[in-house]
Amino acid sequence: MRIASENSKQEPCLPYCCGCLGVVALIGGIISWFVFGILFLVKDYDVWHECKNESELWVYVLVLIILSVSKKNYKDVSDSEKVGAIVCSLAIEISLAIWGSIEIYDKSMVTCCPNLSNSTIACQELTSTDLWTFAAVSNGITWGFALIICCVMSCLLYCGIEESEPTRSIDV
Repeated sequence: MRIASENSKQEPCLPYCCGCLGVVALIGGIISWFVFGILFLVKDYDVWHECKNESELWVYVLVLIILSVSKKNYKDVSDSEKVGAIVCSLAIEISLAIWGSIEIYDKSMVTCCPNLSNSTIACQELTSTDLWTFAAVSNGITWGFALIICCVMSCLLYCGIEESEPTRSIDV
């Protein structure tokens, strides 16, 4: 009997422990993302500097890190401004995702041909750096955020339409 009562007291603690562990893991992941981003910016600067006329990958990663620090908290935004703020966030995320895709998959991955200049060959070396890998992973995360914002915006618009429609009652 005593074992059953002890287990029932410990069961409610499990979701809180898992939640706290998840929050700590999320915070650790975010801090690691910033640390590795700055580390790769410093480490691979010379490789990028050789082909900076053809690729702005280093600048893209720098802007991504700066804008990630300044993400808006929507708790303080009034309900009337919330949709506008989400639309602006969506525009920023999609713009960053498109810019990153161009830098990663178009400008940095130029194939080597005999008629191309030496700077293009230097940009090919950029694809083997940690900065390029970090940018590619971050670009996937940015596309994911854009998708999440689209879903949230769709849900808010759908709920707003549902609430604004008058309910019809039939009197018998």
